[in-house]
Order: sequence, then structure tokens, then C-alpha cells
Amino acid sequence: MKIDFKPIFRFGAVSAALPPLFLVVVYAIKDYLLIDYIHVLSAALWLGCNLFMGFIFYRIMQDLSDKEKVDITVRLLPLTLFFIPSITLTTVIAGYILAFYVGLFSYSAFIYISIIVISTILLLLSFIYYIGDSLSMMRVLSRKQNIKKAIELSMMNFKVAFVQLILQVIIIGFMAYVVIML
Repeated sequence: MKIDFKPIFRFGAVSAALPPLFLVVVYAIKDYLLIDYIHVLSAALWLGCNLFMGFIFYRIMQDLSDKEKVDITVRLLPLTLFFIPSITLTTVIAGYILAFYVGLFSYSAFIYISIIVISTILLLLSFIYYIGDSLSMMRVLSRKQNIKKAIELSMMNFKVAFVQLILQVIIIGFMAYVVIML
């Protein structure tokens, strides 16, 4: 099976560039309502990706043949290699911009330290696992090496998505608490 990675990189590069580009443009014009919109929208997209991959798709993948798993893994590469790390970064940066803008870091230290720790863990998971596993999958698939290894890496990304989903729900709970306490 010959895999053409050029479309993956083309689509992935565009999907990775747009969210931070929008954030930079909106930040440059200092429209904090639009920054809030970007934060909420990117968080919803990111949560949806993790819900889809970590909760729904992980179960579906278990019942497929190895060839089907590899086909799906290749189709998800733009998402795992480019889009999810980009949307993670955009969500977190937009959140920090908003928190500093409205002065949220002057309140209860425990909540904000918790939010910072969880968002840092989420960033690390995105950049270490999604990018690392996706690049490893591409190496394995391009060399037509052990296909089982590529499937293993793909399944690890689905597990990471589930962990991110749980952490996202926790951080949303903390942020809801902050909004209610203001």
C-alpha cells in the first residue's frame, strides 16, 4: 500500500495555520469579545475532536480489520498531526489572554493554579503524543514496516484523546466555578 503524504501535509498545514492566525489578527485589533469567541469556538472544536476520537472512535476501531485501521489512521493524520495541536494552543493562549484581560488571576489561587496545570498537561499531551505518535506512524507506514506498530500508535492517540476529554471537562468545571464566583 503506497501512501501519499502530500495531501496530508497540505490539508494539515492549512488546518493548523488558521486558528492561531485568526487569534493573532483579533488580538492585534484588541477585540476581546472576538478573542472570547475564538476561545470558546476553538475549545468546542477541540472537545469535539477528543470526544469523537477518545470516546466514540476508540470503540469503533477495535472491531475493524488491520487494513481498515490503517486506512482510518492515515485519514486522521491531518487531525492528529496538525489540527489538534494547533487548536489546543489556540484555545489555551486565547484563554490566558482573556484571563489577564479581565484580571481573573487576582482571585483564588487554587483555581487558577489548577487551570494552569491542567492546561499545561493538555498542551504537553497534544504536542508529545499527537505529534510524536503521528510522525512515528508516518515513518512506519512510509517504510511499510510493522503495520501493527502504526495501529498501536493510532490507538494510543485515541487513549490520549480520552484523557484529554476528561481533563477538558474538569477544566471547564473550574472555569464555570470562576464565572459563578465573579
